[in-house]
Amino acid sequence: MSTADDAAVVRFGIIGGGWLGIDIGGQARDYDGATVGAIADVSKSALADAGDKLNVPETQHYTDYETMLDEADIDVAVVTTPHAFHYEQVAAALDADLHILCEKPLCIDTERARGLVERIEDSDRQVMLGYQHHLRQSFQIARDHVQTANEITAVDAEITQPYLESFDGTWRTNPDISGGAITYDTGNHLIDGLLWTTGLTPVAVSAEMDFVDDDDRVDAAASISVEFENGLVGSIGISGRTARFSESLRVWTDEDSIRFDEDSVEIVDEEGKHRPNLERHEEQNKVEAFLDALESDEEPVATARDSYRTIALTEAAYEAARTGERVPVDIQ
Repeated sequence: MSTADDAAVVRFGIIGGGWLGIDIGGQARDYDGATVGAIADVSKSALADAGDKLNVPETQHYTDYETMLDEADIDVAVVTTPHAFHYEQVAAALDADLHILCEKPLCIDTERARGLVERIEDSDRQVMLGYQHHLRQSFQIARDHVQTANEITAVDAEITQPYLESFDGTWRTNPDISGGAITYDTGNHLIDGLLWTTGLTPVAVSAEMDFVDDDDRVDAAASISVEFENGLVGSIGISGRTARFSESLRVWTDEDSIRFDEDSVEIVDEEGKHRPNLERHEEQNKVEAFLDALESDEEPVATARDSYRTIALTEAAYEAARTGERVPVDIQ
């Protein structure tokens, strides 16, 4: 940890030297009052590339993240590795008494996620998840608008992407590492965005998935029906077979409806359509939001519990698709 003399400088240690690690590390490098103190990656070439881009000397390059957590002078661990490694790396960072900025999801197992959330919430460490929708003005406006409504009457969310074309043969389509495929990856953002903006609690799901492997673990598309705590039933559509990326979420209330994505918001009521202006240049990046939470000691904008709720719904959807049965969502 940093000494009292340099307490104003928050030192980040990056676990995972790929493009996400470089992206978040670059945000820390460029922030006045923060720096990248160390990098860990099993690949020496990735270490060299990340170290060069983030101005981290070779003496602070580690091929073993546990050694970095033990030896490096850092305050924050940034976890940007493939999904399956998040659990052990977040747990190790907590053991090292560090604050944590972890890319989504928290892990790929509901029971482990629940245990990790309990441990995080019992600690005095700040742990933020990298759900960028929470930082977008469009989602913030939608959340504020929807949660002032008397009643939500319908919800619908969909996302498309050339997923298989882009990621087939990578770790993202290896379910032992990714958890599944598009629903556990790109779909994780969509599901989180829906749950976060509406505040709804899912209780059961039914689903159909287009699996591309013999074990029904790697999905190319999904159609998910979600029953929420208040009896509302909503739909989530995910496709990894399209030529382009698109995303849209819609929420209907007892008085109006709102459609939103990362770049726009449209509210429709009895007076017509309204499009709130977005000041995208005022949006925070992940490091800025994390450091705000660290300084204020307030809950970060995207929490481990947010990810736990998303993981629980996602795992139930995979089980429902494999069994053809309606499956309860295990959120405690």
